[in-house]
Amino acid sequence: MTDTEFEELKDLVDTDIRVNRSNFGKRTSFAEELEIAESCFIAMGRGRVA
Repeated sequence: MTDTEFEELKDLVDTDIRVNRSNFGKRTSFAEELEIAESCFIAMGRGRVA
């Protein structure tokens, strides 16, 4: 994973947590954050053309 991809992944995870959890007053555990990061990483991979 390049630095650019890592930054993109961080942005996706932050946005997901902010939109889907923080706005509804929910807290996110570290385990949940890792699951979200994994889902975002998989989604990033699907959008690429080999």
